[in-house]
Amino acid sequence: MRNKSILVTPLLVAIVAAAVFAPRASARTSSLSEVYWKCSSGFAFETSGSAVHCKKPQWTETKPFMGCSIGLILKIDLVGSTDMCAGNTVAGVVSLEPACYPSDVVVGFTKRHVDGKDFCGKTHPSQIVAPSLAITL
Repeated sequence: MRNKSILVTPLLVAIVAAAVFAPRASARTSSLSEVYWKCSSGFAFETSGSAVHCKKPQWTETKPFMGCSIGLILKIDLVGSTDMCAGNTVAGVVSLEPACYPSDVVVGFTKRHVDGKDFCGKTHPSQIVAPSLAITL
């Protein structure tokens, strides 16, 4: 019996030491991590059946008008829903429609007549792209 306990004791010490000093597994060091995907900023993650995509909705960029000439004041919705630069001058009552800056018109901005203050606007279409940012958990 004594011979068996002499053989078993070092074996038990080795097992206990291995359990105490073994490296601990964590989520970061685990080799079983999974990769998930997300959308870049400004895009919403959407699903359609088993397909996924990132979508940015249509939006309108706005810019201000050129200022009214000296002596004229911007009048909101003066003619229906159209804003006008209007005022009394030596030549009489003058009214002119404000315009977008030529540099804005060249890149696609147009005047938008709306209730309230009109604006120069450019519509950007919606965009759909695949998720491109990987996340490893």
